[in-house]
Amino acid sequence: MIPLQTLSGHNDYVYSIASLNDLLLANDLILASSSKDITIRIWYRKNKSIDFKPIQTLYGHTKAVISLIFTSNYLISGSCDNSIKLWNTTSATFSLVTTLKGHKGCVNAFTQFNKSLLSGSNDKTIMIWDIMNNFRLKQTLTGHQSGINSLDIYQNNLLASASNDSSVILWNFGYTLVNSTDAAAKEIYAFTLIQVNATTQYLVSGSVDKNISVWYLLNKQLKLIYTIPNAHNATVKALATLSNNRFVSASYDKTIKVWNSLTFELIRFIVPLNSDSINSLAVLQNGNFVSGGYDFNIRLWDMNTYDEIGIKGTTQVLSIVTMQNGSIAYGVREGSIHFLDPIKLDEQYRIVNAHQQVIWALTLLANGNLVSGSADSLVKIWDKTTLSLVKLLIGHTDEVWCLIATSDNLFSGGADNTIRVWDPNTYQLKQILSGHTGGVEVLIILSNNVLASGSDDNTIKIWRLSDNFVNIQNLTHSTSVQGQLNKIFTFFEKNFE
Repeated sequence: MIPLQTLSGHNDYVYSIASLNDLLLANDLILASSSKDITIRIWYRKNKSIDFKPIQTLYGHTKAVISLIFTSNYLISGSCDNSIKLWNTTSATFSLVTTLKGHKGCVNAFTQFNKSLLSGSNDKTIMIWDIMNNFRLKQTLTGHQSGINSLDIYQNNLLASASNDSSVILWNFGYTLVNSTDAAAKEIYAFTLIQVNATTQYLVSGSVDKNISVWYLLNKQLKLIYTIPNAHNATVKALATLSNNRFVSASYDKTIKVWNSLTFELIRFIVPLNSDSINSLAVLQNGNFVSGGYDFNIRLWDMNTYDEIGIKGTTQVLSIVTMQNGSIAYGVREGSIHFLDPIKLDEQYRIVNAHQQVIWALTLLANGNLVSGSADSLVKIWDKTTLSLVKLLIGHTDEVWCLIATSDNLFSGGADNTIRVWDPNTYQLKQILSGHTGGVEVLIILSNNVLASGSDDNTIKIWRLSDNFVNIQNLTHSTSVQGQLNKIFTFFEKNFE
């Protein structure tokens, strides 16, 4: 290729260029260039003309101008004087509108995401400025160990930053810890939600301390409002909500109890014949419920009389869920998943060796696909119709103990003390929630992007989806990462396979 034109005018290194098409004449083009000579030069190409002509030189920075970006109304420049300046593109003179201060090093990179301007600096930070609120600083991202060279948006919703620390960090909107409550003297094993009225719901927890506790989330604070002391004679391992203001609990004491969710009075005390520790409960579509445990049985219970109306001999049952078609799916110690008719308890199908170890957790995605979590540290997605393996999710470093899903997220928790957030459509890891100091035993969605987690560290933690970016993954190079990130996204693709 041969050069069409050489634009001369700067007196030192040229660091950045940015272009803007005229909004009225599509073929008109404005070009901006920045330099170590502390100036920004504006060049203009008339419609259908080849040559650019200088039309303006902008002064205001006191050190080298490293980065430029055009937005709808502004040319934005970043400099080694640590400042960001906004120049009015609707003015013929590109008049200076304002100066943004916050960085403590050269401002090397810009990108725009939704209604925010993002700037990266030698001070190792990324600053997020609210375009709709006079460019107010709304968040500062930290995580890099050296200066940031480049920013870009990846897959329409991920921010990628490249640094001299040899890493690329991916960021996304994520969950943040908003409350941690010392919930009990022992580990938290079970959750359920009870609806008190049209606007109020309570979180019910079961624990190794044998108690059932009732909580209310108010202004991000979890308030204990009632305790049923010694609700069982051993660990309360499972909870489920029934219709007509009732919930049911199951325990290692081999019993099931039904409670009034308004008065918290005991309605029925059930002692299954020849029972053993009961690990799991699930409510069926017709309102009846099933239990499973170490007694090698699945038991079906009438929701009104609480009579045992069915029993199916099997192996030790560790997890149960109701499929969208109404059938019962349960996971066993040997690593298989079984499927039963919800009326007759006839076995319809089984996935032999779904996992290599015990299946501690089952849940459903919004599309009806089944998710399993195991002591083998794996999370697996199964097609709801064919029951074939759809996807294997690798990330946990120890046993997976609990699962819950929404239309936007799949959450998994386990013995590695973390909660992992997965995209239920692409199956990519979106975020790792750290904060527990013990294994995460149970998860539940409270409301509107609020997650609760119960742990062996004796706490219940509340996580809320925020409009802030969080670090979701670090990708490492052997040397510093420089240049435009959109040219190295093949690197990301390989790391996300």
